[in-house]
Amino acid sequence: MDARHRDHSAPSPEATGAPALETLGQLAGQFAHDINNLLGRVLVGVELATRIEGDERVRTLLTGVVEAIRHQRDFTTAMAQASGRCEQAVALDAHALIEHCSDELRTALGAAALELRLDAADARIRCDPRFLRTALLHLAANARAAMPDGGRLLLTTRNRDAHGVETEGRGFLLLTAVDSGGGMTEEVRRRAFESFFSTRDGADGLGLVQVRDTARRAGGSISVETVPGQGTAISLVFPLDG
Repeated sequence: MDARHRDHSAPSPEATGAPALETLGQLAGQFAHDINNLLGRVLVGVELATRIEGDERVRTLLTGVVEAIRHQRDFTTAMAQASGRCEQAVALDAHALIEHCSDELRTALGAAALELRLDAADARIRCDPRFLRTALLHLAANARAAMPDGGRLLLTTRNRDAHGVETEGRGFLLLTAVDSGGGMTEEVRRRAFESFFSTRDGADGLGLVQVRDTARRAGGSISVETVPGQGTAISLVFPLDG
């Protein structure tokens, strides 16, 4: 375009500080990730402390701290995901990651039990391991809320093709979290991935949003099957890497 006819009414990116804003977004995302990791470590310690026999007043106080940490972690996770600039998708073995954070998952489940059935012949996907770990912890926290008196969260993996047919290490990895809780109503199921929607007092409704975004960023998808009174199954589908 001829310089004489260029529209000078709109300022250039340099004039608006666009590069600086991009850098700020990247720094904000990295900061959110770092804080989220710190909150995760603190949360595990405080949750373990709530199980120690002692003064009931102290236990009540620690339980409140746990809920506050979870609330803040959800917001920092959403902040990191919204940035997107600090995402570091790498080739990883989903089975190895699940097993590595299994102790954290058991702690997050409280009185509920964790069972792993990692049967996929190929669990190699491309994803940010920090996002996937956080997604698993959100699934555990949701399962715990659905099973306050105990129960079971079953994590399974299988391979399938684009039509949903099971395969031997080809196509996609199907990761499913099945709880034995009270299930969801149809209305709750339809709104499950709506930001800030929650049926629990004090919850911010960002946990399943983060889980969904993790699957989507990895090129996959998410679905929910639930039966009131019988439990809920949340399935994540990831393309296999290579």
